[in-house]
Amino acid sequence: MKPSLSSLPTEVVEIIVVHAAAGGFPAAIGALSQTCRTFHSLIYEAADHHLWRAIFLSTFDDPRQLRFYNSDDFDWGREFRERICAASFLKRHARPLRVQKVYMLRSRTAPTSLVDLVPTYDTIASVRMLNSLLSVIKTTAPDEHVRQAGYRNTGEWEAMMSRRSLSYTHHVTPQLPPSRAHSECLNVPWLQSVLKDGLPAPLITKISGDNRDLRWDKSPEALALGELIACTGFLPIHNLIEEQIGRLSSSSEGNARVYSHVPVVSDMDMAANSQKLRAHHCARALVYRMAYLSRRRHWGPYLPVAPSAEDEPNARRSPSSENNARRALRRMFAMGSDVSGSESDPDYFPDVETSTPSSYESDDASEEEPPLVDLVQSRKRKRVLPSPEQLRPDWVWLGAARILIQANLSDMEALNLSEFTDWNFWREAWVNRADDEPFSFLPEGERRSVARGGATTKKHDDTQQCRDWAAVQGVWRRAVTWLDYADLTHHNHFGGFDDPGLFECKIIVPLRLRVVGYDAPAVAAYPDRPTIKVEGEMGGQEFEGYEEGVKDDLRRIHGTVSMLATGHVRWCLTSSEEDDPNTDLWASEGVQIGAVGSDAGVLGMWTGARHEMTDPLGAFWQWRVA
Repeated sequence: MKPSLSSLPTEVVEIIVVHAAAGGFPAAIGALSQTCRTFHSLIYEAADHHLWRAIFLSTFDDPRQLRFYNSDDFDWGREFRERICAASFLKRHARPLRVQKVYMLRSRTAPTSLVDLVPTYDTIASVRMLNSLLSVIKTTAPDEHVRQAGYRNTGEWEAMMSRRSLSYTHHVTPQLPPSRAHSECLNVPWLQSVLKDGLPAPLITKISGDNRDLRWDKSPEALALGELIACTGFLPIHNLIEEQIGRLSSSSEGNARVYSHVPVVSDMDMAANSQKLRAHHCARALVYRMAYLSRRRHWGPYLPVAPSAEDEPNARRSPSSENNARRALRRMFAMGSDVSGSESDPDYFPDVETSTPSSYESDDASEEEPPLVDLVQSRKRKRVLPSPEQLRPDWVWLGAARILIQANLSDMEALNLSEFTDWNFWREAWVNRADDEPFSFLPEGERRSVARGGATTKKHDDTQQCRDWAAVQGVWRRAVTWLDYADLTHHNHFGGFDDPGLFECKIIVPLRLRVVGYDAPAVAAYPDRPTIKVEGEMGGQEFEGYEEGVKDDLRRIHGTVSMLATGHVRWCLTSSEEDDPNTDLWASEGVQIGAVGSDAGVLGMWTGARHEMTDPLGAFWQWRVA
């Protein structure tokens, strides 16, 4: 009798299956399970997860290594299968893009490039693929080399953090995180392999076309793509295959023949630089959109939270209240003629909420503010900001902010941006040092309390561990972008964010943060992550890094670092006016990119601290350097 695979011991079959996965043949596992009931039961009906765990760890990092990732309910088999499906999806649909060159007879113009952007997949499959890639990013192994890199001695550290000026700190620290060798991991090489050809053209052109569809920007596909772009940066299509259709007549009849056999085509220039430029222009229209600011977004890059019954009056109003509302509206419209001449006032700016840029159509009436209600009741009600439990990051906006800032930083020749944006930078990094950092800037009594594992505030005395879990305390750099206010208001009214002459201002300033206390966790689901209170200094717009003793543009900064219900880290920082450290001027809301304490830092939005209707806004990206 000839020996067969089924005659082998179960342990040997399991080893063969694991080696098949490690060798790059995951489909062999499913094929083997279909050969007989015994193998199907062995693979899919095992009493425990030991086989699928071994299969998973042969290809991907162990999520149990992460300090701030809950792997208790991690489904090894399902996660592995989802990731392999994502790789298969990209292999089928992220192929080199065929560009058809159409040459017109007797025409001196350049040939027209036609590309077919009709998706060959459904949206559900696309969202599934994107979420699988995000799972790979979120479970990438921590970068242990950061801990091994060593730390400054305590005296130098305290001088840099408190005793010396911000200018001194600025000059002794690098602009970007220190370059170093990264510890080994499996997830990053796997991602680089499956994304070597980029994303499917119909998907990536949704954020790098001539304009963006606001309705699509609210979809799960847009949110998932935005989060991926926030981590990886914009992924242009590099592989193009040009096909010459032929020299055709320039008559309308000839043109009809050209288009008849192409289902849905676009004449966009698909060169990589052109894709990046269009993505930058589309990102401008979203990031600098003044109507985006809303109380329902907590004045930050968050999805709008629907008002609760307590916040809004009952939708069913009495006839008398409706009549009162109509009368109030008539009075408002009657007064409109009295203020119509305000436009001749040089200090008058039209209401930015009413603008509809041509490059980014707005339907904020249904998104930014609640529907029209009884005006009297509306004035009496106290509007409540959304709670941390309700806030969810708006990855569409954050992904656009990443595209915008990276495009601006690429113009700075002194920065080695490619090294900084290496895909290892979203891994857990600075948190690996948190246990070693001295709390030198807390009052002596609180320092002893923290050393014993206690809390620094009476509100949170039951905390078992009050460490700097988010790796906040240290020296940072913050890149900030904005438009001149006249340009900002003009383009919010008339569009034209793709104007090649539009100039974006940008600066990189130092930021020094110190932990000054702790408060109760913002989200009950994360009891081990108390709210961190921080204070420090930041360079302002005119910061030059002068020698100590010379007046410079310095701003006091204070705020909190806490958790969102989605598992992301939220940063809320407020900076002061230049000449009055006790008066707040700018407020910023940001979200950590990648893992907690990653080199990638924080992406977010800044705006006026008073949240007035005509406040400007812009994007920032900050990263830790020491």
